Amino acid sequence: MLDALDPFRRRSVALALYRMLTGHQYDLCVVNEAVRAAGLDVDRGAVAALRLHHCQRYSAMPEGFHAQLASQTLSLFAGRPVLGDGFLKDLATTAGLRPEDAPAIGLLVPLPSLEGEATAEA
Repeated sequence: MLDALDPFRRRSVALALYRMLTGHQYDLCVVNEAVRAAGLDVDRGAVAALRLHHCQRYSAMPEGFHAQLASQTLSLFAGRPVLGDGFLKDLATTAGLRPEDAPAIGLLVPLPSLEGEATAEA
């Protein structure tokens, strides 16, 4: 997915994306900087669809949407839909992390909201 990049940029992009996608909220700034570091010209419509979820906590997303968001984000770098259970393990490997510690796509489920955090129902 990032094979055309020099080793430092490849690892840097992979690590930033991995941390963001396995963290607590979606950050389009990370995606934009990763696209820039990779020197990619990406579909503006695809980025606009991702921008709709900027700074949104994964815990506020419907079940399964976090995984879809991760897949669509990585498709910017792969040039095609990124499906299956191994894409986070591949990203972890590229980032220099232990792939066995990467969550499976099915485990990208909403985390419980923080106590006192505003929800859509509030």
